[in-house]
Amino acid sequence: PPPSSPPPSSSTTTSTSNAPPNPSPPPSPSPPTSTTTTTQAREPGSPNQPGATSTDNTTSSSSSPPGSVVEVTTYKCTQSNCDELYPARVNDKYITALGNSASRITDKALATQYNNYYEFGLGKSVSSSAMLAQDFLRASRWEITIEGRFRRNNGNSITITAQDLIALLKDSLEERTYRLRCVEAWSMVVPWTGIPVRALLDWLDPTEEAKYVSFVGWKNTTVSTVQRSGLGSFPWPYQEALLMEEAQNDLAMLVTGAYGEPLKPQSGAPIRLIVPWKYGFKSGKSIQKIVLSKEPPSTFWKEAGPSEYGFFANVNPEVNHKRWSQASERQMWTVGGTEPQVPTAKWNGYGDWVETLYDPWVKQGAAHNQRCGSIFC
Repeated sequence: PPPSSPPPSSSTTTSTSNAPPNPSPPPSPSPPTSTTTTTQAREPGSPNQPGATSTDNTTSSSSSPPGSVVEVTTYKCTQSNCDELYPARVNDKYITALGNSASRITDKALATQYNNYYEFGLGKSVSSSAMLAQDFLRASRWEITIEGRFRRNNGNSITITAQDLIALLKDSLEERTYRLRCVEAWSMVVPWTGIPVRALLDWLDPTEEAKYVSFVGWKNTTVSTVQRSGLGSFPWPYQEALLMEEAQNDLAMLVTGAYGEPLKPQSGAPIRLIVPWKYGFKSGKSIQKIVLSKEPPSTFWKEAGPSEYGFFANVNPEVNHKRWSQASERQMWTVGGTEPQVPTAKWNGYGDWVETLYDPWVKQGAAHNQRCGSIFC
């Protein structure tokens, strides 16, 4: 999450907001027409290139009941967090977005020790508290509810464990190295493992009325001391959202692992969102509900700090935060290492793949330098 009172160089964090965009969203593309789901078993660490087949293929067709558990029980992980699926095949299609950082990865020790996860604390050192919740966040027992405007299961809500969701979509599982740009003006380069959000959407088959996709976290006052104490008066659970067009972009991922293994609790286990062209607070952790809606959803930061943050939160060095510049960022590589200050890239470097998504707003004259009336706010 974004910071509150101190500037980005501080080790403390704060709040932000996400007001829905002012312009009406562009029409959603036609939803997928196929409801056939194919799953392929693969050996851990095998290349298993996209489109490759396996001798252990299983296919469930539209003749099966919509949402049938048969589709997700044809393959079962042997470990509670599906360890044998890692490391996944590598997709380096988007590596050019990293520019000069393409050959360097942030050390795992730093990426798992310097975390924003408000449920476990308002500072960066939350790994110990999060690790105490390891059983609570275990993929085999973590239930995700999916509801809203889709055709799968006749539009009725679907509840599935994170482990079974990973098993259902495991053929789309791959490793991608993305830059994570925090709104606090620091960045890391992390090899994430996950599934494109659009793979899940294809399976759900959204209706034409589905304009937004919300990703909702958890609330448990037994597990979270922050939630139990009411510290910060935050509107739990954490919730973020994307336009349907954004969620269907190939870059948006449901992440289940990092550094060739399942996610650590402090990194958002068992499943989180990563949207690399947006500031990091748009990428919610430990997702427990996904909602496809017609109307703009309310979000966590809209309630917590509506004067500073908008719905889109696309990275742009030309649009400053209300209290600091976004023109540059601290690159974080190693624990205790130097943190060079480098210019921030518009769209976080991913403009080739996302800029055209926002043409309707540009044509409507949405000012890029107007706070929270902009596609960069």
